[in-house]
Amino acid sequence: MPAEPDSAPDAATSRLSAGLRWAKIAWTFVAAAIIFFLVRSLLANWSRLDLSLDRIQWGWLAASAALFVASYAVSSWLWHECLAVFEASPGYWACFETIALAQLAKYLPGGVWAVVGQVELSRRAGVRRATALVAVGLMSAAVILTGLVFGVI
Repeated sequence: MPAEPDSAPDAATSRLSAGLRWAKIAWTFVAAAIIFFLVRSLLANWSRLDLSLDRIQWGWLAASAALFVASYAVSSWLWHECLAVFEASPGYWACFETIALAQLAKYLPGGVWAVVGQVELSRRAGVRRATALVAVGLMSAAVILTGLVFGVI
């Protein structure tokens, strides 16, 4: 009797679905840890905050918000270009999402989580892990070089 041709793909699909469920559970725990450490840091430093609205300089606040948005736009563009070197860029908006979400991992203890997040989120966008990891190194080198150039000027 011939073997059923559909049994192997069904098993592979089942394993993939189980893997995706575990990945979602893991990312939920990572997100919960990020929120926990962010809130813990905020509460630990609450007494140092001066929250009086009459002392806020609204022009500086607006300038700060504009620079914040600009920094994410430039970082996303740089990430897009670093991936494009390896012909692996998933598109500007996917790069923006990757950068924005990966930066949240900076609030976890340890310095590696933003990089791990950037690589894993890029993988979700269709980029191979090895390519994303090398692109992270390229992006880091570009950021350091830019800092050195502007530091000298």
